[in-house]
Amino acid sequence: MDIVKVKPRDGLSVVMPDRGRLAKASGENVDRENPYYAKAIEDRDLILVSAEDEAIEAAGGGEGSN
Repeated sequence: MDIVKVKPRDGLSVVMPDRGRLAKASGENVDRENPYYAKAIEDRDLILVSAEDEAIEAAGGGEGSN
């Protein structure tokens, strides 16, 4: 297993068939070795969230902040 945090590309809803719901805009942990998620990451439907991105959001400096 290779667990990574991903979020949907802006403006896109991505189904998580193993969870029966859409991926959260704030991010989800998924197994990069799962063929469905590997393809979604390759197609850039799901974007990898870096630790730096998470720190910025946690500090309130995400999109739309002033």
